[in-house]
Amino acid sequence: MQIADLGAMNAPNDPTFVGGLGGQVGGIGIAPGVPGSAIDAAVNANTSLQNSFRSGGDPCAGIQPGAPTCPLAVSLNTFPSGTLKTPYYYQYSFGVEQQVGARGNVRADFVGTRGLDEPYQVQSNGYQTVCNGCLAPFPYQRPLDQRFGNVTEFRTDANSSYAGLQMAYTQQWGGLTLRGNYTFSHCLDEVSNGGLLAFSTQGLMSPLPGELRRQYASCDYDVRHNISAFGVYRVSFRSSHAVLRQVFGGWSFSGTAFLHSGLPFSVLSQP
Repeated sequence: MQIADLGAMNAPNDPTFVGGLGGQVGGIGIAPGVPGSAIDAAVNANTSLQNSFRSGGDPCAGIQPGAPTCPLAVSLNTFPSGTLKTPYYYQYSFGVEQQVGARGNVRADFVGTRGLDEPYQVQSNGYQTVCNGCLAPFPYQRPLDQRFGNVTEFRTDANSSYAGLQMAYTQQWGGLTLRGNYTFSHCLDEVSNGGLLAFSTQGLMSPLPGELRRQYASCDYDVRHNISAFGVYRVSFRSSHAVLRQVFGGWSFSGTAFLHSGLPFSVLSQP
């Protein structure tokens, strides 16, 4: 639904133009019809953009290198393939369980998940300002389409996989119940967390155009080792007095503990 809403804002249906001192189309007047009107600048930019789409011609014919972009829509979300696949997932597990003595239990499970056709984003209009030929495949000093600032292309080619071995042991002694869990797992993907919402501030949501496979590595939330334990102790209280049974009976104490390995990280230049 989020992708569909963003797609409905594709130009020429719903482009965005920003006028004024900090805007891309210029203008300083705050009212229409006055000299240097920011409102007129936005209207004129929209008219020029709509005409370029309607004619089907080169929208930036005759523009000189280094000249302002013509006419500029701030952002565009697009689906160049025409379709988006629906993500789907395989989930499978296998478990064995054994009773230990009269009040013990041990269990081991293998759990796997495989995700296919997951969404992600590509900044297809990106460019760089370092040097000609650097940071390929981004071009130098010139976006592919000068009508637009940011062009976010949505694709559904990303995949993910998870495999985990889970072990649990439970033991009871009278009113005391203890349980310990250990999980050894590994998660691999190209873009984590569904490709729409970053898992962390350093989470990479937009791989380089055409180079999705370079992002195939541990998931942002990959935790290799995870240990957890908890215990519950039910206090035994017996009394022939009804009030005392009501006040002191039925109480229990519990505690939990967690220990897990850290999350993976990459050394990168975030911008």
